Amino acid sequence: MKTFRKKYWLFIIIMIGLQIQRVNAQFAEDVLRFSQFGSSVGARSEGMGNTVVGVADDFSALFGNPAGLSQQKDFEFSVGLSRLGYGNEVTFFGNKTTDNNNAMNLNNLGLVFPIATSRGGLTFAFGFGRVANYTSVASFDGFNANSSIVRSFAPYAGKPQESFDLLTLSKPDADNLLNNNLPFNLFLADTSNDFLYPVLTDSVQQTAKVMEGGGMNHWSFGGAIDIAPNLSAGVTLNFASGSYTYDREFTESDSRNIYKSSYSFPYNFNSWTYSSTITSDITGFNALFGLMYRNPGK
Repeated sequence: MKTFRKKYWLFIIIMIGLQIQRVNAQFAEDVLRFSQFGSSVGARSEGMGNTVVGVADDFSALFGNPAGLSQQKDFEFSVGLSRLGYGNEVTFFGNKTTDNNNAMNLNNLGLVFPIATSRGGLTFAFGFGRVANYTSVASFDGFNANSSIVRSFAPYAGKPQESFDLLTLSKPDADNLLNNNLPFNLFLADTSNDFLYPVLTDSVQQTAKVMEGGGMNHWSFGGAIDIAPNLSAGVTLNFASGSYTYDREFTESDSRNIYKSSYSFPYNFNSWTYSSTITSDITGFNALFGLMYRNPGK
């Protein structure tokens, strides 16, 4: 009995140690995004609020508690679809904007193979699961009388009227700065007396839309075996794959004809749009270990 208890606690310690994983990401937001799972896999676990760990006895045990697979005594095939509808309402300078983004995906696909045994249970399973969905959206539209996004571009980030002294740089460095400065090349900034300063500083209509998409999938293989009466152990090996996309389109326009009437060409500003796109591919491996004890009295 003492030997069994020692092996039992040793197994738990190893399981906890192997569960520790390292996440590499470009930004702090990526760490949070890629480390959080979304909805659970399978209709049963969805209907039970993702309480699959304690009652796992079907294909979804692969993603919650693989030890529960040993309870499965019949061949099982499972397939499911999921639809995510994401809505967002943003108020920007008193103007309310509502937007939504929808995604339809294969949620799960799995096979369970029980092995005939004279005592206890031995079961293997293979499956696909959509463990995270990154679909979201945010939009806003309003008149900003105080600032323009132009000031966020280096080197005069901070204050709308702040200028940059080009004489602090060598001639080649100053030329390189001007050649690569987006506002300057779009006539949204200008030079005067060797200073670079923004022309577009405030009083603009700002419209933006940010859409996120993609998700994380687990391709999983696992198995479980009864190691003692009413006690089973299981393991799932997961290959993670997926993608993440980020699309932002930001537009500033002279909706009140402030710059059309006050500035001459080429500074009689009408509108400009700044677009940015990020695409990330996700790959990785992890392992999930589980134990399940079943109360024989229930």
